[in-house]
Amino acid sequence: MKAKQNQPRLRHIGTLVVFMALALAVVLLPVSRLSAEGTETSEGYEFHGVVQGLPAGTSQIGDWTVSGKIIHVSLATLLAKETGDPAIGIGSAVDVKGVLQADGSIIASAIDSDIGGNSDIQQEGEN
Repeated sequence: MKAKQNQPRLRHIGTLVVFMALALAVVLLPVSRLSAEGTETSEGYEFHGVVQGLPAGTSQIGDWTVSGKIIHVSLATLLAKETGDPAIGIGSAVDVKGVLQADGSIIASAIDSDIGGNSDIQQEGEN
């Protein structure tokens, strides 16, 4: 008889545990995603990825997909590549620098083709 009396109490504790786990996940998930995929610096957000999608047509202005992230590219975005490097296209490794938005997309300030793992994007004061 006592076991039946404890069932509502155990159900309440179980619900509380599930709620606390979900609340913790909501708080920690964005932080873990940020540290696992990119780095927040004083100059913005930086990460390395592979180009999966480009705007239709010949213009590189528009939304790119890089390793699952939407990258907003505008006329103000520096597209850095060394002479002789192939054009950035689907499958290209790139370094992206920009401003991380609340929806997870990035407004790109610079995108660098990352052939051989070398980045041409210069940090301020590195000349």
